[in-house]
Amino acid sequence: MNRFHTRAYRLTTHIMILAGIASLGGLFLDGLYQDTEFIRHIWRGNDIITLTLAIPLMYISRRRSNKGSLSGTILWLGSLWYMVY
Repeated sequence: MNRFHTRAYRLTTHIMILAGIASLGGLFLDGLYQDTEFIRHIWRGNDIITLTLAIPLMYISRRRSNKGSLSGTILWLGSLWYMVY
């Protein structure tokens, strides 16, 4: 594996950790979201999706990509795009 992939995989690990912390904070820290009740429910739903789908997908696809899987690479890039969006 070349240095680019090693750095990209390390950055992905950091992204997963930070996304997990942010999502847990959004779910369990009252007053974190200073919006209307409707918008707070939407943000909490987004936090649940991030914790239950996006982070596990990013982890699994990163591992598959590391083994040379094209589908793993595509899913990994897609999950990174979700985090950027």
